[in-house]
Amino acid sequence: MQNNFSRAKTIKNVVVVNEELTAEEWKRRFEKEREKVARLRQQLQSVEQELNRWRGGDKVPETEWANISAELTINSMQAENGKIHKNSL
Repeated sequence: MQNNFSRAKTIKNVVVVNEELTAEEWKRRFEKEREKVARLRQQLQSVEQELNRWRGGDKVPETEWANISAELTINSMQAENGKIHKNSL
């Protein structure tokens, strides 16, 4: 019984609003997501290139390290909160 109570305490409800979007709004959201995917692909490519240099035995100066922390922080915060604001899409 104690296990069920502690599990119940950890459950968090997330409210999601159903939206009716016009074709134009869907198109805008799609374009923003496409841009986001392109940016993330570029970051992934940069990180893979850096990793290959490390694996090849090269020393990569800190000034040449891939900088992805800001994007990851924003995405992880949105995922943890389960919130995607209408303006962010």
